[in-house]
Amino acid sequence: MNNYGRYRRYLTLGTLTALVLPAALTGCGDAKKREARAVTSSDRCALCGMVAANYEGPKAELFLKGVERAAVFCSLKDAFAFLLQPENRRRLEVLYVQTAQGDARFYDASALRFVVGSRFEGVMGTEPAALKTSAEAAAFIKKWGGREAAFDAVTLEDLA
Repeated sequence: MNNYGRYRRYLTLGTLTALVLPAALTGCGDAKKREARAVTSSDRCALCGMVAANYEGPKAELFLKGVERAAVFCSLKDAFAFLLQPENRRRLEVLYVQTAQGDARFYDASALRFVVGSRFEGVMGTEPAALKTSAEAAAFIKKWGGREAAFDAVTLEDLA
């Protein structure tokens, strides 16, 4: 082999290393948590198919491992009904929800408190209400009834 062939081989190997190594090392660290975005008129509820933006009340966005796009939900009831299916629960990356106070921002559901079994109505009937603190949950329970639950404690029975 002449020097030109050897040079080409080293150049190719060096280029591949420069391109592949950073991508491979990126997977070794903590994955960046994906963020929720504003619900648009083209977003349909992943459970019922309704145009989510057409209905008032708290919305949710859920990211599953291995799925690029967020699943959007027109209500927290639909989001939990979807999430609590075993095949979805084990693939959960993050669930973002809006709070019952009408805040348009999305919050990581694992950091919130939920009131279940209340008279609080959403687009799909009575539904879990997301609140930022236990004090807010207690005030909500005084008005609407129900009981406080952590994110991981909400069950399918709580949605009935």
